[in-house]
Amino acid sequence: RQVEIAAKMALISLHKATKRLKISQKWDFFLIQFRKIGFMIALTDTSQLEDQGILVVLKHSTRCIVSKTVLKELNRSLEFNDATFLYLDLLQYRSISNYIAEKYGIQHESPQLLVISDGKVNYAASHSSIDSEVVNRMLNQ
Repeated sequence: RQVEIAAKMALISLHKATKRLKISQKWDFFLIQFRKIGFMIALTDTSQLEDQGILVVLKHSTRCIVSKTVLKELNRSLEFNDATFLYLDLLQYRSISNYIAEKYGIQHESPQLLVISDGKVNYAASHSSIDSEVVNRMLNQ
């Protein structure tokens, strides 16, 4: 049921985000968003951060070209293993970003990628400093 709700929320977000794009841009945007839904779970509640395993959290703004570029790069280069990949839509869930900042002592940025395990942030990077090779090495140790 949660996956169904998350998928519906992602489609609503996709619809809102594509309203402002030209027809030719919409298809490219949709393909990126569809792949995102395939490997990432929408982060819609702080309880999802209580997972005991490794969490990879992407804080993303659907209105930001830098965020879109980072998302494309992650789609291409992240190796998906046993970690839980969470996608945080900052336009809809900014309060969760604030919660993360307070709980882990990490300043809010967008786009931002966090790797969390054992209740600690082991990797935090934003904008062009997000390095999927570093994240892949961390996740495959």
